[in-house]
Amino acid sequence: MTNSETGATPFATPQSLTEWRQRFGYSQRQAAAAIGCSRGSWAGYEHGEQPIPKYISLAIAALSARGRPMTFDEIETGAVAAIRSADHFTASIFLGRGHYRIEKCPTVLAAMQAAREIESDPAAFTRRALIYAIASDGHATLLTAALIEKLLSVKSKG
Repeated sequence: MTNSETGATPFATPQSLTEWRQRFGYSQRQAAAAIGCSRGSWAGYEHGEQPIPKYISLAIAALSARGRPMTFDEIETGAVAAIRSADHFTASIFLGRGHYRIEKCPTVLAAMQAAREIESDPAAFTRRALIYAIASDGHATLLTAALIEKLLSVKSKG
């Protein structure tokens, strides 16, 4: 039986994360950047020190759907296109037990500010907010902190 037949989430075990990362030649830092989490969180998932969130498992599955992970250039190009065509942006944080705090923002900069604010929410289960570019059709693209910082540094130099 496949994962889809059993309803199991792909990449839901520490061993499966390590195998995926090694198969594609990623360091832990590169894998974390591709998925949108910190290297420390990635290491915790790989070593079984913290549970693997479903969104992490699904993001890995999406990146691997073509039989190879997307290159960082492909990820950046897709993210830039998503930012340019976004209807709005969201900053969200997991509060536990299926609850999230989500702030809708008109710009990526406003979403970054909202992310900083909600990361201090005492009810937050995690301390890392996620920022998404939301297209008018509802498609969401995860924007990593590293990518946003890179784009801002390019903008400020130009």
